[in-house]
Amino acid sequence: MLKEGIIGPYDKESKMRPVIRDAEEQTAHEQAEMLNKMKRYICEHRAAKSSELREVFSIRKEKVLEYMQQLVEEGFLYAPTSTKGGYTLVWDEEQTSQFLMNGNQD
Repeated sequence: MLKEGIIGPYDKESKMRPVIRDAEEQTAHEQAEMLNKMKRYICEHRAAKSSELREVFSIRKEKVLEYMQQLVEEGFLYAPTSTKGGYTLVWDEEQTSQFLMNGNQD
């Protein structure tokens, strides 16, 4: 994202990367690429915490939640069932392993 001019260099004070180009300006390819990166991370770590994804990918909370909603619509994640619950992975171990072995294919 840094190379593509979407985010700027890491700011130690805010512990974030500033957004240079708004997410709405992202191409469909860039958005699909980010979704695949998030899927890979979730599969590798078996975790779908929005706060963790926000930090790992240095993107705003609103955008992370938007991406996670897309992953729910794709059938990759279950949406939280309560305010205390988080997103959970729909895929079983076999599907997760298959995705990791095949690169970015689901």
